[in-house]
Formats: sequence, C-alpha cells, structure tokens
Amino acid sequence: MPAGLGVLPVGTPGVLAGHACRVVGYVRRAEAQHPRYEWTEYQLYQPATGDYVQLAQFNGHWTIIQPAGRSYEVQCTARG
Repeated sequence: MPAGLGVLPVGTPGVLAGHACRVVGYVRRAEAQHPRYEWTEYQLYQPATGDYVQLAQFNGHWTIIQPAGRSYEVQCTARG
C-alpha cells in the first residue's frame, strides 16, 4: 500500500459492533510536545443509524471513540 493511505483507505466497507459502516475519512495526529507519538484516527459512517464513529489506531492497538450520549458540565477551580 502506498505511504499515506493508512491501513483503512477511504471507502473501505466493514462491520463495527454489528453495524455496517464505511471509512469516510482519516487523519494522522501527533502530540505537539512529543511528535514521535503519533496515531491515526478513522472517521466511520454507519448508514443504518446515521451515526459517525471514530476508530483510532496507535502502535498496533485500536480504540473506538464515540459520543458519550449525554452532556457533562466541567467546573474549574482557581489554584492559589
């Protein structure tokens, strides 16, 4: 596979958690302070549900990233 196409090229069909999906995009990311730590995030579309899910790949490990399904309120406190 040519460099830069990723493991899952755009247009790749598949099944994730029992839902048909298709890769619609991807991005390579890296830590700003430690650029050697880089990973790939794939954008998947599930037409049956209309949902988008991200699938991240780092160093041979895969992680599903999806909305939490609820809102969270974050409160910050000042440190003196």
